[in-house]
Amino acid sequence: MARREHGAYSDAVKWTKLGRPRRLNRASFAGRCWQNSFAAGVIVLGSIGLLSPSTYGQTRGFSARGQFGALGLGWPGWALAGIVLLGLVYSLVHREGIRWTVVRVIDPWRRPLEENPNYEGAVGALGASSDANRTRYLWRFVYKPLAQAVLATFFAFSSAYFLVDATLAQFQVGWQQPVLGVVNSIASALLWRLTAVGVSTYRLA
Repeated sequence: MARREHGAYSDAVKWTKLGRPRRLNRASFAGRCWQNSFAAGVIVLGSIGLLSPSTYGQTRGFSARGQFGALGLGWPGWALAGIVLLGLVYSLVHREGIRWTVVRVIDPWRRPLEENPNYEGAVGALGASSDANRTRYLWRFVYKPLAQAVLATFFAFSSAYFLVDATLAQFQVGWQQPVLGVVNSIASALLWRLTAVGVSTYRLA
């Protein structure tokens, strides 16, 4: 029985791996994902900085002209507004790719992907597996890629945070901050590259 269930698990893994793209350029995938997550971080964290610069330790939120928020800081606020605008323009230009990514993430939670030629085989094999192997499969093909993607996004947002903070501080920051920003960007890109294969089969799993 145990051997049969293990064989069923192996079949489920094989069916799932058949759902991988024949040609997967990990470097290109990682680059696109890093750009998208970094742009999202710039938009979200930059908007927070514009509305509430005190979040980044900037208390000079009001100017003599009555401006408030980051615009009251003078040119750093306007520079940040320009950076956020660039992030919005990037999102607009790449909206189809971003939309495609969002749909692929939420689609498996909305409906079974019966149109996938490997779906029936994977479901049948997984149904014949033990509970322990189904949990193992769930971690390997669903939770692990998602956790890696979330961590990669976190590092990209962290890089965006350092950029926003440095802009509001008129770039008068220590050398550690840009170094950390670059390191976090590299970590994000490497994680996206690492999770490329797992994410490619996540939708089927």
